[in-house]
Amino acid sequence: MRKRASTAARVFLFKLIPNLGRGCRGIIFIMGTTNQTIENSTGIPCVNSLAKYIQQVEEIKGNYSKSVFAYRGHYLKKWAIIPTIGRKGKDALEQEYQMYLQFKKGYACLNERCFYIPTKKMDWLFLEQHYGIPTRLLDWTLNPLVALFFACYKDKETEDSDGQVLIMHMEKGQGLKEEEKDINPFESGTLKDIENQFIIPDYFDQRLRNQQAAFTITSKPEEEAKIVVKKIDIDNSSKESILKELATYGITEDFIYPTLDRLCERITKEFIKDNTQNNEKA
Repeated sequence: MRKRASTAARVFLFKLIPNLGRGCRGIIFIMGTTNQTIENSTGIPCVNSLAKYIQQVEEIKGNYSKSVFAYRGHYLKKWAIIPTIGRKGKDALEQEYQMYLQFKKGYACLNERCFYIPTKKMDWLFLEQHYGIPTRLLDWTLNPLVALFFACYKDKETEDSDGQVLIMHMEKGQGLKEEEKDINPFESGTLKDIENQFIIPDYFDQRLRNQQAAFTITSKPEEEAKIVVKKIDIDNSSKESILKELATYGITEDFIYPTLDRLCERITKEFIKDNTQNNEKA
């Protein structure tokens, strides 16, 4: 007779995530079992499945019942919580404002689906960050599954090691006020009241919407952000299988990056095994 998995090994969770397209929401029933525990060097269990991850997220959230949560995925757990511009060095910091101006000039010309042109300075900064220009913003998401995707997804050549999901929280009702969205983030002293607070943008862009984007901003991007977070380590050897589980629930590369080229890449990977090197040798 087949043994039933233990109660602790079963995780059932109704989860709301946005559907691709109009930003609608749909209920997903997530169920999973795991019989294996992997520990990191500190003795804290590493997550090795989607079910185990959701279990840890729910345990953390249970301690802060009146809070709103944001999540950030690091492919390598050793990464510091430093904005991209701060990791690029002094020269990049000196060019930050010029990059901002150049992005504003080029955006309308290159964006084929330009139904909305931002009017507020912070909105421009959100777009810059999401499309790859180094800024003083840190990316977060309101969806823990999106953060898990980034902790498992390798989009460039880097070493392979355990990943990590960071979790921060704030009391409901806190955050950026409407009038603060038009402050000049490049002027000295303007960020004092919103330093390291949640900033949830208007989801006027498909990528912002799909990723359920949130941000924090700092006046000292070259320094590690002083943010109190909880951390969940992700087992490196389980990243590929976790990505497959996430894909089952719609968290795929072309959902995170909703462009036609990403869709084509995902379809090709799904149906065609890459034998290019073998064919070249033949």
